[in-house]
Amino acid sequence: MALAALSLSMAKAQDVFINIDELPSMTSENISLGNKGAAVFIGSDDRFVITSSNPGDVCSKAESRDDGRYAYRVEADLGSGRERTFIIKRAGTALQAEKKMFLNAGESIFFEIKEAEHRIKLNKQVTRDMLYPVAGKACLEFITPIPNSQLRFSDKIGGKLTRRSEEGGVEVLALEIDIASLEGLKSQAADAENAYEDFEKRADAAEEFTDAMMEEEKKLEQARDEARQTLAEALSVSLYSERSNEVFVGAADMEQLSSKLKLKYGVLDTYQKVGTTPFAQKLIDANQAFLTRRYKEAAALYQEAGQDPDATEDERANCEAQAASMTKCAETREEANRTLLMIKQYKAQGEAVNPDKLVDLFNLAINQNEQLFILTDDDYFQYRMGSLKESRDKIGLVVRGTVLTTRIKQGVVREEPLIGIDIYGLESDYYGYMSEGIHGEHLGSVTNIDGSFQLQIPRGKYKGLLFVPTNNKSYKRNVWQDLGGNTHTQLKIRFKK
Repeated sequence: MALAALSLSMAKAQDVFINIDELPSMTSENISLGNKGAAVFIGSDDRFVITSSNPGDVCSKAESRDDGRYAYRVEADLGSGRERTFIIKRAGTALQAEKKMFLNAGESIFFEIKEAEHRIKLNKQVTRDMLYPVAGKACLEFITPIPNSQLRFSDKIGGKLTRRSEEGGVEVLALEIDIASLEGLKSQAADAENAYEDFEKRADAAEEFTDAMMEEEKKLEQARDEARQTLAEALSVSLYSERSNEVFVGAADMEQLSSKLKLKYGVLDTYQKVGTTPFAQKLIDANQAFLTRRYKEAAALYQEAGQDPDATEDERANCEAQAASMTKCAETREEANRTLLMIKQYKAQGEAVNPDKLVDLFNLAINQNEQLFILTDDDYFQYRMGSLKESRDKIGLVVRGTVLTTRIKQGVVREEPLIGIDIYGLESDYYGYMSEGIHGEHLGSVTNIDGSFQLQIPRGKYKGLLFVPTNNKSYKRNVWQDLGGNTHTQLKIRFKK
């Protein structure tokens, strides 16, 4: 079973606020992804949780790095589109950050998770002074008490930033925006959308979807996505500092910008500290150990929390149950790791490896990771199950045998080798009508004079083999051979006239 939620009376932990900054310099750490894209978030510790707007994306738990930080990797199949929104949460708090982006196939984008000491928010101010005296320009003005505040904006909007200090220790940041540049990006995005929609209509009406049309669709889709991304970046203006979170101007405000319009914002600091009880801290630490798969440590921490004098009877019982669950997780994880080590050592034997034994080891590892997934509800173990199944299925199934014909001569049954037989693989069940004709996927032919054959086929793909006397007119009936448990085997296939 997965971890049950504990109902606790605890003080709120200190709030931690989050900024997400791209790290272009880390693209050198990229790995091969094929048709997938990835986002990698680098944090100072292992207490963040990453989720994606696409439920099919695989979000890993924290993995330690050589530099002492932790990496959270999200791999996305881009068949459903390149656009993603990721939610980054600090475990044990209700606070989160959101990062929208477009992923590219075969590429990883790296980001740094930064914790902020101060929580700030924007307060839009409605004043009579909303006129900006420059034709073709708009202005966003920010009044901030946070030292060294910075603005983040796209270089595509013709932005010009000025700052000045005012009485009371505040600073005013003014961003002038070129309206023609902004409107041009909107038009480009609209044109790209219309071009893609027009193509979709033409494709639907066409009798055949040709290779040229496929290439055109790919180019139009890429142009549409790039125009969307450029416009999204242009409409994104944010304020931040080294000691605060990042706050964004509302999308509606950015959409309404026009010539000679000025919008003002006050920056409010809502920083606040609160404490944590010792019992609550033990539970937080135990939960963090669980989330980062340190199950032995989690078991000890839950046991310790259950013995805390502040714990109620129900809380003690819950802690004991969680400690037992964590102990089971630790034992199963150790067994799974031992099995993986056995697989590695056995594969190192090279040609001496028995494929069936290797498959049995993979099946054991898959079952152990399935148990861990049931116990923890951790997608990481489901991901490992899929990876192990892929590796197992790459171990081809070797089928050897001899095709024979049975004759009775002078009352004696004799078997003689037979050639001119084709072999087909059937993914479906065998039915009576298949006793004649060609069915399934052609896998090979029996051409050796002794009637022998050998095939290596994908394990688990075919339910059986159909032997068809294509080039031997003396025989009319096909012979069916069920592959049963998909183990390596030696067959004798007998044809009768």
